[in-house]
Amino acid sequence: MPAAPPSRWKRRIRRILVVLLLSPFLLLALANGLLATPWARGYLGRKLSARLGVETAVGNVTCTPWGGFTIGELRCLQPPPLRESIKAPLLEVREIQAHPQWSRLLRGELAISSVRIDRPRLTLSLEMAATMVSASAAAPAPVVTPPPVVATAETPAVEARKPSSQTPAPPAPPSTPPVSDSSTIGTAWMEITDAGCELWLAGSKLASLQGGEGKIPFAGAPAFSRLQLRELEIFGQVFGRDLTAPLSWRAPELRCNAAELRLADLEVKLSAALGVIPGSPFAVDISVPRQAARGDAWLQNMKPAAAQLEVRLQAIGLLRHPSTWQGVAAAGARNVTMQLGGQAAAFDEGRAAITLQGGVMNCPDFRLTGERASFLGNGQLRADGQGTAVLRVVVPPDTAAAWTERMGASGHAPVFAPLETPDRMFIDLRWISYSGVQGIELGAGGPVVPAEEFGKLLSDG
Repeated sequence: MPAAPPSRWKRRIRRILVVLLLSPFLLLALANGLLATPWARGYLGRKLSARLGVETAVGNVTCTPWGGFTIGELRCLQPPPLRESIKAPLLEVREIQAHPQWSRLLRGELAISSVRIDRPRLTLSLEMAATMVSASAAAPAPVVTPPPVVATAETPAVEARKPSSQTPAPPAPPSTPPVSDSSTIGTAWMEITDAGCELWLAGSKLASLQGGEGKIPFAGAPAFSRLQLRELEIFGQVFGRDLTAPLSWRAPELRCNAAELRLADLEVKLSAALGVIPGSPFAVDISVPRQAARGDAWLQNMKPAAAQLEVRLQAIGLLRHPSTWQGVAAAGARNVTMQLGGQAAAFDEGRAAITLQGGVMNCPDFRLTGERASFLGNGQLRADGQGTAVLRVVVPPDTAAAWTERMGASGHAPVFAPLETPDRMFIDLRWISYSGVQGIELGAGGPVVPAEEFGKLLSDG
């Protein structure tokens, strides 16, 4: 049989080479076609649901050598009991793009060189946070040393009665975790654009963060960066705009060292540390140095002001295990003034103490005392979302009459009672939570006002 002409062998070789060259692209197209099917998106959604503990859906998935892995339109739904009161998803992300280190991935090692998260939106309720604490308490957390917070001032002491003496001292800063040798590899970055977060309680929005942007180092060589926030809102009022926090990374810790912010016309100092290791140990220190303060921007009718205000908050724990979170907060004020029932009231001093440990938040002491009026209270909030609290208000009869008239016009007349002290009336504002009823009782036997309405009644009167 005669041999095939050389030109035919050349054509065969060319075809084989073309197939070999095109096969990676054909396999890539086939893989992306498979990822685009409803079956693949549903499979990935179920895997993420099992991993995150909430119902999760994925809009689209792609993978390319130049673009890495991309997940689009990621949505984590609220737990079923909260979906009626909170319409927004628990987490919604427009796009997540991760670039792996392909050489290490081919060796079976998962290493990410960069991540880009576009427009993440987190809507978290305190009810869900309480559930997380309860679930976390059921399984013991690993023992990991939280990182110390560095570059923070000494705990401030408030003149006269010091609030810090009313609370247990925060845990002593432990030793720094060992630093791994990462100088031989480049820094891995997480870029976040247009981030937002909302905090809800009982169907009402308490606070929100909007416009978060920045590049955050999370692995590799030491690096510095900044995280920016366009707006911070609390109780419907803007507390800060265009905030910037400096970040520093040295494996395995990400730190924010002594950021100076301005919130609601207050000078605030922030220091924080996060360990990028299993359990994610964290430490936070927030302080408001001694200064004058005004609150008429967010309580316009009450117009609160203090000649001197000082606040300190510290917290540590493992981020992934809420049952380990613990903290202490103390505040003190001098020469406080405000409007109560249309009348000016002055207070010599105020103080408050709050502790968090074992999923239980305690306020053993809150007081605002003056010659004409005083506020004395305490309370507790447990991990299951239930709690108890009472605030005793002592005022002159004319102020009690003004409150009764103003709040009675809306159908919520408070019930005052006389004290043995001459010319003084009192009312106990008690938190009520049972049989599906949640609100504030306006005096013994008085009406129960839903929590979301009480703030408006208070600011109006």
